[in-house]
Amino acid sequence: CPGETKTLTMTDPYMQGILQKGEKYRATFNYYACNPMKRGDVVLHRLSATTEPSVKIVQGIPGDKFSLSKDKDQK
Repeated sequence: CPGETKTLTMTDPYMQGILQKGEKYRATFNYYACNPMKRGDVVLHRLSATTEPSVKIVQGIPGDKFSLSKDKDQK
């Protein structure tokens, strides 16, 4: 079910400690078409069709709830 696995190069510094800028890594495309996403998974995320994907860590999964509230110390 998963698609093609490609070797990519990390292009940004935002995952220091996991992937260094310039480091090569392998990514399997279409993996989540047949597998559930889990908290802690390392994934490629694309904001739009015109941007390159970036590497992210899954923090929230379907069914999670969150809310925003004003900081009591801020006016």
